[in-house]
Amino acid sequence: MNRFIWNITKRLLAIVPIVVLFLFMYKQLVVLERNNVREKVISEHTGHLQLMDFFVTENFAEYYSMLHLIRNSNSVANFLADPSDENREGMKAFFKRMAQNRPYINGLLLGTTEGEPLVGLTSFDGSMEYVGLMVPFEPIWDLLVSKVKI
Repeated sequence: MNRFIWNITKRLLAIVPIVVLFLFMYKQLVVLERNNVREKVISEHTGHLQLMDFFVTENFAEYYSMLHLIRNSNSVANFLADPSDENREGMKAFFKRMAQNRPYINGLLLGTTEGEPLVGLTSFDGSMEYVGLMVPFEPIWDLLVSKVKI
């Protein structure tokens, strides 16, 4: 009986460290796998954020350059210097060219510092309409004007 207990004890003393070592290695493997998954998710999200940043930057750069072009155009300068009917027609033609060349433009509207519209154009589904002293989407215009009034 004593020998039987001694054999069981020897086997337990040999098996327990192996089991402990196996469990330790399994835990390390699980931790390593979690860290790899976490790094992969962070890497993917970082890539998506960089791509979104690129698209937003490029789109706003295009909008900014378009607004800069409109602000510095001869048609706008002529109309602001002399708002005659001839210069108004020049502004309408200029707005039409801008809307035709840039499909993302759904409307251009030039207004006074008090928020009154002077001349403009809306362009939806390929049909263009000129805007006189009446604004087509008054709540949107009022919201925009309230943000930029001097």
